[in-house]
Amino acid sequence: MENSGKALDKGQKLEVMVEVGSTPESGHHLQKSASARLHAHRMWWSNVKLVLVLDAVVCAILFAIWLGICKGFQCVK
Repeated sequence: MENSGKALDKGQKLEVMVEVGSTPESGHHLQKSASARLHAHRMWWSNVKLVLVLDAVVCAILFAIWLGICKGFQCVK
């Protein structure tokens, strides 16, 4: 998992790595490539969800701090 994440971070496609590791004669070449692509897609969505949750938590904390400093919405007036 760690190596896959590093490869995606470097901009390399995971399917290229699978192609290098398998021989074209094996017959499972296309299946491995599709599987790798699906795995990369799932990892990307997992990363997107994590970033969105962390952003929401940070925004909620900052909003709570702002409400505490301004004692509600008095700073807006």
